[in-house]
Amino acid sequence: MAIDVERLYDRRAANRWDRTAIGDILERMTWIEPEKVAFVAAPSAITDPAFGELTYRQADQLANQISNRLLEYGAQRADRVAMLCENSVEAALTKIGIAKAGGVAVPINPMMAHDVVTHMLRHVDA
Repeated sequence: MAIDVERLYDRRAANRWDRTAIGDILERMTWIEPEKVAFVAAPSAITDPAFGELTYRQADQLANQISNRLLEYGAQRADRVAMLCENSVEAALTKIGIAKAGGVAVPINPMMAHDVVTHMLRHVDA
């Protein structure tokens, strides 16, 4: 099985994995069990305590808000969106929101050296 990772849209749907995206999975779970807990985070994995426990509905709504905001700012399909972030629930939801907007998340660890971050940003053209 070959998964097309170069085109974000108009993929051939011969394979079920070729037509499924992370945003789709979150939406499907929201339709099935909207009040079921989707994210439970350790205190070290969140910046804001409000993100400590989220249902599928809450997570999907937050990802949609991020997606809509990116589109309002003019994000286009296949745009690379750089994220200076640690591993957190907020970062995971932001990545899903970027995907829902048709973009490509470029997470950058804040612990990386400045010159490495600069190189990454130039390399990915975010």
